[in-house]
Amino acid sequence: MTLNIPLSPDKEARLRARAAALGTDPTRFVLEALEAKLAEPNGNGADSSEARIAAWNRFLAPMHDWTKKLPADRRMDDSSDAIYQGRGE
Repeated sequence: MTLNIPLSPDKEARLRARAAALGTDPTRFVLEALEAKLAEPNGNGADSSEARIAAWNRFLAPMHDWTKKLPADRRMDDSSDAIYQGRGE
């Protein structure tokens, strides 16, 4: 497949400069960038919703485990009266 991608002179200059800095030609640079993008989940750089949910659950798991270790009969009074008690306010 052959693609023709119109680039502004500024983008073309930036592409050529970046490719030259890496010691490659612009075509190879674009192909490698495309391959890297296609290798990402969904091919668009965004994780699927299932992957985001799984990551969130992995993040929460240690906190959930920690809360199971708290005493069941322990209660905390977080009312404003309790918070400011003894402060003269």
